[in-house]
Amino acid sequence: MGDIMRPVPFEELLTRVFAEYHESRSIFGIPEQQFYRKDNDRLIKVFGETCETPMGPAAGPHTQLAQNIIVSWLTGGRFIELKTVQILDRLELDKPCIDAEDECFNTEWSTEFTLQKAHDEYLKAWFVLHLLEAIFDPRTPGEAKSFIFNMSVGYNLEGIKQPPMQNFIHNMMDSAQHPKYAEYQSILASFIGDKDFTQRLALESRSAQLSTLPQQIPAQMVHGVTLSTMHGCPPNEIEAICRYMLEEKALNTFVKLNPTLLGYPRVREILDTCGFDYIGLKEESFEHDLKLEQAISMLQRLIALGKEKQLSFGVKLTNTLGTINHKGALPGEEMYMSGRALFPLSINVAAVLSRAFNGELAISYSGGASKFNIREIFDTGIRPITMATDLLKPGGYLRQLECMRELDQSDTWGMTKVDVDRLEALAKKAVSMEYTQKHWKAQDRIDAGGPLPMTDCYVAPCVTACAIKQDIPEYIRLLGEQRYADALELIYQRNALPAITGHICDHQCQYNCTRLDYDSALNIRELKKVALEKGWDEYKQRWHKPAGSGSKHPVAVLGAGPAGLSAGYFLARAGYQVTLFEREANAGGVVKNIIPQFRIPAETIQHDIDFVAAHGVKFEFGCDPELTVDKLMQQGFSYVFVGIGTDKNSGVKLAGDNRNVYKSLPFLRSYNRGDKLSLGRHVAVVGAGNTAMDCARAALKVPGVEDVTVIYRRTLNEMPAYREEYEEAVEDGVKFMFLTNPEQFDADGTLVARVMELGEPDEKGRRRPVATDKTIKLQMDALITAIGEQADCAALGAMGVPLNAEGWPAVANDTGETTRPNVFLIGDVQNGPSSIVAAIGTARRATDEVLKRENIRSHHHDKQWSNVDPAEIYQRKGAISVVMVDKEEREAFVAQEAQRCLECNYICSKCVDVCPNRANVSIAVPGFHDRFQTLHLDAYCNECGNCAQFCPWEGKPYKDKITIYSLPEDFTNSTNPGFYVDEQNVSVRQGKQIWHLHIDEHGQLDEVPAELEDMCRIISHVHNHHHYLLGRVEV
Repeated sequence: MGDIMRPVPFEELLTRVFAEYHESRSIFGIPEQQFYRKDNDRLIKVFGETCETPMGPAAGPHTQLAQNIIVSWLTGGRFIELKTVQILDRLELDKPCIDAEDECFNTEWSTEFTLQKAHDEYLKAWFVLHLLEAIFDPRTPGEAKSFIFNMSVGYNLEGIKQPPMQNFIHNMMDSAQHPKYAEYQSILASFIGDKDFTQRLALESRSAQLSTLPQQIPAQMVHGVTLSTMHGCPPNEIEAICRYMLEEKALNTFVKLNPTLLGYPRVREILDTCGFDYIGLKEESFEHDLKLEQAISMLQRLIALGKEKQLSFGVKLTNTLGTINHKGALPGEEMYMSGRALFPLSINVAAVLSRAFNGELAISYSGGASKFNIREIFDTGIRPITMATDLLKPGGYLRQLECMRELDQSDTWGMTKVDVDRLEALAKKAVSMEYTQKHWKAQDRIDAGGPLPMTDCYVAPCVTACAIKQDIPEYIRLLGEQRYADALELIYQRNALPAITGHICDHQCQYNCTRLDYDSALNIRELKKVALEKGWDEYKQRWHKPAGSGSKHPVAVLGAGPAGLSAGYFLARAGYQVTLFEREANAGGVVKNIIPQFRIPAETIQHDIDFVAAHGVKFEFGCDPELTVDKLMQQGFSYVFVGIGTDKNSGVKLAGDNRNVYKSLPFLRSYNRGDKLSLGRHVAVVGAGNTAMDCARAALKVPGVEDVTVIYRRTLNEMPAYREEYEEAVEDGVKFMFLTNPEQFDADGTLVARVMELGEPDEKGRRRPVATDKTIKLQMDALITAIGEQADCAALGAMGVPLNAEGWPAVANDTGETTRPNVFLIGDVQNGPSSIVAAIGTARRATDEVLKRENIRSHHHDKQWSNVDPAEIYQRKGAISVVMVDKEEREAFVAQEAQRCLECNYICSKCVDVCPNRANVSIAVPGFHDRFQTLHLDAYCNECGNCAQFCPWEGKPYKDKITIYSLPEDFTNSTNPGFYVDEQNVSVRQGKQIWHLHIDEHGQLDEVPAELEDMCRIISHVHNHHHYLLGRVEV
C-alpha cells in the first residue's frame, strides 16, 4: 500500500529474476547487453577482500531492497555499501523524501525495514549475487567472488549495543546459525536442480557444477563496517563507536565524516563560489560537529588501534551536508544535500586529511561522484568510490555502468596510497570546474504540457514544446544516417522557413530536451541548419512545383513577414493561388527590417523567401496602405490572412525635456537601413524583452557609443527575453541594471530612476515591481524604449478586422479566424510579440483550417515514424557526454548529437530508470499506440517521489500509472488505477469505480466493460507473458 514496501520471498525473487530473463533477456529492466562483464584481471583490495571493480552503490536508496543490490551488481557495482541500519527501526518517514532535481536533497537516513527484514533482504541478495556470478561470470578454481558487502550502521553506541542491533551485526558477520541461511540454501538447491531452469538458460553442461553452489556460499557476508553517525555527534561518541567495532567486533572499519570538517567559512565560500549561494546553512551546526583538529587526533589513535588489532581503519568521505529546507519540496525543516554541489566539499575534505596523513589514510569516497569526475577521483588513489545521487537521475543504474567503463580505461589501478599532490590539484579544480558550477545545469523544467496519461505516455518533450510540432527525433535520426535531404524534407513538412529558424529560432525544444537531465540539451537548431546546408542541393533536385499550383480559391495575405511567408508556403503547396501584399519594398518583415543583420545573414533570409516564391506565391510590394478586407474580397480573394505584425510602440512616459528618446522599432529599422545615428557615448535601453536585447546590441555598434545599459524594473529571473538573447547581450558587453525604473530624463542627460523591489506575483506568475522611496541618477546621452509593442488595433479596425468591446481583435485562438468568416489573423498581430517559429505555427494552424474546410488532405500532415530498435536506444540510457564535439566539425557533430538523442517518443521509461526499487516497469503490450506501456508495482514502492520529479508530464507515475497490486489490502487501501489478481478473480480500479472480473487460464477476461478495454488488454498480457509480476510478497 503506497509507501509500504513489501519484500519479495526468496523463491519468488529467484522466479522473478529468471522468468523475466527468459521472457525479455533482462533482469529488473536491465537488458542483458548492458550487464557489466569484466574483461581484465585488475582488482582492488578493501579490508583484505578483493573486489572486481572499485565502485558501487552508496548506503542509501540503491541498497535497501534485494532487487536494488542485484541491479547494482548487474551494472558494475561490486563494492556494495548496504543501507544504514539503526536501533530505531520502526520510524515512519514523511514522504516524499528525495528531491534529485539537481543537487540532491533527502530527508531519510536509515533503512525503512526492521533490522530483521533488513538482514533478510541482504541475505537474499547475497545468495542471488552468488548465483548470478556463477551463471554470467563464473569463477575459476580458487578465484574469489567479484563483490564485497559493506555493512553500514548508526547512529550511537548505546543503540548499537542494544540486543536487536547486536543480533543484526552478528548475523551479518555469520549467518550460519540463522534459520534463513539454511532455508535459502535449500530453496536455491531445489531451484538450480530444476531441469526447466537449466534447460531454459542452456546450462545443462554446467548443472553438476552449479549444484554445489548452495553449499559453497559463505555465511559471513561482511568483513567490514562503515559507521554512520548523526550530524552533531560528539567527538568522543564517534571515537567510542569506532573503538567498539575494532575491539569488540573485530571489524575493519570506515568512519563516515561530515563536510563540516572544513568549517563554516570555507563551506560557505565554496558553495557561494560555485553558485549554490541559496543553500541555507546553520552556523551553529558546525559548532556541534567534529572539528578538523579533533578529527586528525582521533584518526591517529584509531589507525594505531587498528594496527594493534591487525585490522584496517579508514574514513568514509563524506556524509551529506545538513541544510535548511528552502525549497518546500520535501517535508520538515532540515534536509541533507548530496550530488554535484557536495563534490567540491567532499574532495576538499579528502585533500586536507590526505595531506595530514601523507596519503596513507584509507578513504572510501562518496560525494557527488559521476562520470564527470570519477576517473579523476580514482586516479588520485582513492578507492572504493560509491554513488547515490547520480543513480537517481535518468539513466539510473546504467550511469554506474558508464562510470565503470570510464574507470576501465585508467592505468592507476595499482596505486596503494593517495597521491596527495594530485588530490590537492583536483580539490582546487573542483571549486572552479564547469561541472560544479550551478549554471552548468540549465534550470529549465522539462514539461510535456499536460496530465500524465494512464497509458501511451511516451512523449518527446522537444516536440510538445515546439510551436510547429517539428518531428525532431525523426529528422535527427535521418541526419545521423547522413540522409540530409530526407531530413530537410521532413523539416519542410511543418516549417516553411528552415533557413531563418536555423539561425534565430527561440528553440523551446532545447529547453525541453531530456538530455538536460544528463549533460546538456541537443543543439537542435544547429542540426536544422546542417540539414539545410548538406541536404538542400539534393532536396531541390527532387522537389517540384506543386501540381495544380494556383488552381484553388485565391488567397490574399497582408504582410510578407514570417507569418505571411509561411501562410503563402503552406497554401501554395496545397494548390492555392496566393498573393502576398507588403507595404515595404521587400519581403521578410521583422526578420529583414528589424532584427539586426549581425544576427542573421541577408542571404539566409532571401533563401527562404525565394523558395516560397518558387511555389508560385506572388508578391506585391509597396501595396496600397488603405487596402481593406472588403477591397480584397471584391477583387475575388476567398480568404484573407492578416499578418502585419506589432509595429505600434507605446514608449515610456518620462518627465523631463530631453528629446533624444527613440522607440525601439523605428530605431532598429534605421539601424538596419544604415542610417546615420547620433546616440552619444552613453545609451540606456528601457525594457528587457527580445527587442530590448536587439536594441542594446545594435546601439553598441553605433559609432561613438561607449556603453549601453539595459534598465529593467524587475530582476533577471523575471526577464521576458529569451535566455540566449540575454547571454549574447552580456557577451557583447551590454550592462544591466535591475530593479530600476526610469522616471525623468533631463536635457543635461540626467536620468532619474526609481529603485524598485519585488512584491507578490502577477497573473503570469512574475513578481510585481513595487516602487521604493529611493531614486538614483544616471548620466545618459540617449534613451531607447523597448516596451509596449502591440498590434495597431485602429489600423486593424480600419482594415475591416472585427474588434471586440475592448477594442481588440476578436479571434478564435486555435485557428486565428476572426468573427468575420474566412478572415484570419496570423503572427504577432494575433497575440502580441512572439518568436519566429510561433508565427509560423499560427500560419500553419490557420491554413490547416482552410484545408480542412475545403476537405483537402495532404501527406504533409502525416506523422513520420522511424524504424527504431529499442535495444539500440536503451544503450544510450546511461551514456554521458563529458566532452562535446565542436559544431563546426559538421559530420562529427551530427554523429554525436544523433547518438545523444534519446528518441523519447519511442523509448521514455524515465520513471523506470530513476526508481531505485524498480517499482516501475515498461513492457511491450500489443494493441496500443506506444510500443511499451509503463506499469507501477505497488509492493516495491515507498513513494520516495523520485519518479514524479523526472516525469515529463504533470503527474506522478507512482500514483497515476496502472498499478499491479500484490495484496488485497493494498488494493483496497489505494486510489491508484490498477488491478489485483487472485487466481481466477481480478479486482480492477479505474477512476473511482471498482469492478470484479473473472480471468481464465488463458488470460481471457469475461464480460469486459468498454471503458476497461485498455486496462484488461494489459491484464491479459501480464497474466500470459509477465506472470512473474503477479508473484507473492511478504506481508
